[in-house]
Amino acid sequence: MASRLLFLARHGEQEETGTEAPEVGLSARGRRQATLLGERLRGARLDAVHHGPLARTAETAALVAKELPGVPVHEDGRAGDHMPHDTDPTGLPARYAAFLAEFTKAERRDGPRVTAEAVARFATAPPRATSGSWWSPTTSWSPGWSGTRWRRRSAAGSGSTTPTAR
Repeated sequence: MASRLLFLARHGEQEETGTEAPEVGLSARGRRQATLLGERLRGARLDAVHHGPLARTAETAALVAKELPGVPVHEDGRAGDHMPHDTDPTGLPARYAAFLAEFTKAERRDGPRVTAEAVARFATAPPRATSGSWWSPTTSWSPGWSGTRWRRRSAAGSGSTTPTAR
């Protein structure tokens, strides 16, 4: 049976601007974190890096991929922040209730659909097994959190736990 294993990595530390605006990029420390992640993944034989629409996720993905020669980078909105289901804030700690209040009615309505699309794209088992194994990174879709996630898919019955050559 084919499967996918997801590894999560949050985007690098963002610049300290006092805002969570989409255009906020990485701090010097965040750029170093992303570079080190790319160095660590160098032997993983990744096929692509996918990230959400925020500037800090794009910057993280580009710095990771810079350490992975020939690995393309792709933006995918399904990998960005969204609300997977509408939650009643009653009884939640004030900090969480305030976070949920930041989502618009449209985001609350569309969140479950976007989540389902993200799961179908990034987290479901492939429709049919292929020979060997391959690695491909994707990006987080958890609310309030963007990052990069790597997945591994191995062929049914291959028993392989090590990536094979592309």
